[in-house]
Amino acid sequence: MRTNFTHAEGLHAGVATGSLTGVLDALDSDLADVGRRCGPLQQNSRFFVYRRVVEQTVRSGIEGQKFPLLWEAIGQAYQLRLGSSLWPFLEESILVEKLSHIMAGTPLPPSNPDHDAARNYLAELTTAAIMYSQGLDVRVTRYEDLSVSATSLSPNLESPAPFAVECKRPASAAGLEKAARRVRSQIQARVEAGYDHGIAVFVVDRLMWGYGQTVATSSGEEFAATSKDLLDQAASLLISILAKSKHHLHSRTALVAVLFSGVAIQDNPTQFFARTHLMPIPPLRSPPATQVLLDRLSRPVPERPLRGF
Repeated sequence: MRTNFTHAEGLHAGVATGSLTGVLDALDSDLADVGRRCGPLQQNSRFFVYRRVVEQTVRSGIEGQKFPLLWEAIGQAYQLRLGSSLWPFLEESILVEKLSHIMAGTPLPPSNPDHDAARNYLAELTTAAIMYSQGLDVRVTRYEDLSVSATSLSPNLESPAPFAVECKRPASAAGLEKAARRVRSQIQARVEAGYDHGIAVFVVDRLMWGYGQTVATSSGEEFAATSKDLLDQAASLLISILAKSKHHLHSRTALVAVLFSGVAIQDNPTQFFARTHLMPIPPLRSPPATQVLLDRLSRPVPERPLRGF
């Protein structure tokens, strides 16, 4: 895409406060739902490991060596809870396949961030849930990432074809460059398959915090300020990468966005703070479809509230 970009405030920028007992309740509910859909889960699967460490912390307090696992447990349970808002509206066979991938993987992030399919699938459903909450019609596909439709919001769009959404979760600046090149080819393929426009979403939790790093904070205000600063840095880095000719996105890319969804534990981990923030990066020269998306994604109050702890 031979154009410049700018970033807006985005949506879901607030910080929510949660408790560990709330995490336990949410995990019990969501894992029971997954079991009904996918069949019995093995007790050594990563989300059962998360449940055990949260329950142990509620009963006995946290041991220093388990602090990273607790943080990972809350963060992954938070994303699972957000995504569960969308489960009833997805095609069952595709949802079961995605959930099977999400339940797999290691409790802590693998040393090689390229081998993290479980968290990548979860980030995809988190993205879908956020777009759904803003009133977009969302379709999760088996072989691609997502598609969303806003045609019911703007009957004057030239075509009723939905937007193809491609999600990437890079772990470094070099990974971000690689992801940009990959998204360009993927949107090209989906335009050739019949989509009018593409949306590129870069999930930047790994890029912002460092892979597997534990985040602690003293207050929700501190977490909001820190995550906003880092999100701005991630957006600026992405803008600078996309400005290079070899990283231009496909000309039919209607919108780029960076997404952060994560948690920070208080110094005394009886409470934590959760935040989901989608920051649009529209091209300065944009098709009419871009404004439709921005109008919808910039609404401060979600049209369809998501589940929480």
